[in-house]
Order: sequence, then structure tokens, then C-alpha cells
Amino acid sequence: MPKKSIKMPELLTSKASKKCRSRIQPKSLEDCSADGVIPVQCQKHRIRASIRELIRAMPRQERKKQDRLLCLRLQELFSAPFWKKRFVYKEGSVEAKTLLGYLPLADEPDLSPLWKMWLKQGGFLVMPRVSGTSLRLLEVRDLKSDVSSGAFGILEPLDHCRMVLPEEVGIVVTPGRAFSRSGARVGRGKGFYDRIAGEFQTAPLVAAAYDCQIIDKIPQQAHDLPVDWIVTPTMAWRRGSRAVCVPLKTTEVK
Repeated sequence: MPKKSIKMPELLTSKASKKCRSRIQPKSLEDCSADGVIPVQCQKHRIRASIRELIRAMPRQERKKQDRLLCLRLQELFSAPFWKKRFVYKEGSVEAKTLLGYLPLADEPDLSPLWKMWLKQGGFLVMPRVSGTSLRLLEVRDLKSDVSSGAFGILEPLDHCRMVLPEEVGIVVTPGRAFSRSGARVGRGKGFYDRIAGEFQTAPLVAAAYDCQIIDKIPQQAHDLPVDWIVTPTMAWRRGSRAVCVPLKTTEVK
């Protein structure tokens, strides 16, 4: 029986997505089963490979520009009145803004300016550290002295950092390989965020991504947890709602 190919889901039709798409076409993936049916894991593998090539094709200066715009859009989103109550964690008489971020791999959006702004404003910044098949959450007070290279070559908090419980986290900013309009997420295949996401209780999961990481449809499995918000350099929207491109009010991460 001849091999059956599957079509890569269409990317969103924003200018950034079109620009990203024009540089490179997704690679094909051979079928993983004899009957021509593509298992979900193989479909995810194809998506990961395609998005990886799209990001690698972006010029370095363009990446830096997109990182800056993404930081600005997240900053404006988090400063809206809707979000303020999400950040508060009460411990005795102390109220602290607690945000779970991430330290990027080479092909992930770099949100370091946003994390520095968060610390400067007195917020609590939490970063994940790989521990076996799970993640430990540790507070980071200094992005230089509190982190070093850990598992998979990822910068992670050092052991001296204070451990944080999931219920202390007010909001989670999660990386990913690809996201759909409806909030479906494809990570790198290790399942770290899927396993810990259910422990955050009411903390919303916010995806930070380039426009070319947004596709129309992502195959899902029972253990896959969707994100609540998706933010790109050009748009921000809540899962299930329409993507809206709103002009930025500021040009500086403060």
C-alpha cells in the first residue's frame, strides 16, 4: 500500500506568520504505522520538527525584535485590572506577586527583560528545575547568581533557592513548541508541564510564543492540558475567544 502523507496544519494568517512561513516549508514525515494511519505522537513529532525549522530560519535580529515585542505584550496584559488579583498570595500579613516563568533554550522566546522588570517591581519570580520526571519550583531573586546550566542544558535555579509550592503561584508563563487557537499545546515531549499543571489550582496558564508557533489544529491526548491564554508579539487572546491584535501602548519594558 502506498504511503499516505498528512498535511501540516495551516498557520494563522497574521503578517508575522506569513513572513515566517515564506522562509521555509515544513518537512514531510514518513508514516509510523503500516496501515497508513499516523499516530498522535508521530503527528506531534512532525509539528515539533516543522516549528523548530521555522524558528531557526528567523534572523537573529528579527528574533530579538520579536522577543522584545512579546515582553511588551505580556507586560501590558499583566498590568490590566483583570490580572491583579491573580498574582496575590497571602502569607501572614505579606502580599506577594508570584509568577512562574522559564529560562529559555536557544530556540525559545527570551523573556529575560520581563523577568527583570518583575523582580524590580518587587514581585516573586519562580523558575522550574528538573528533578527526575517532575519539576521543582524554586524562587529566583537574581537571574545571574541564582541560576546555572542544569538538565538538558537548560538554565535552572540553584539548590540554595527557596522551594515554592504550586498553590503559591499566581500565574504560569509556559513555553511550548506549538499552540492552537483553542489553547492546545505541544511541548518537547517530556510531559513536565502536563504533569505539574494540574497542581496550580486557579493559576492561569499563559503561553508565550512567536506567531509562527500558532497553528490551526493540534492532535491531543488524555494527558495533554490546554493553556488559558496565548500571547504572541502581535496578538493576545483567551482560549476559545477571538485573537485580537491590539496596538501596544508602550515601547519600553519597565
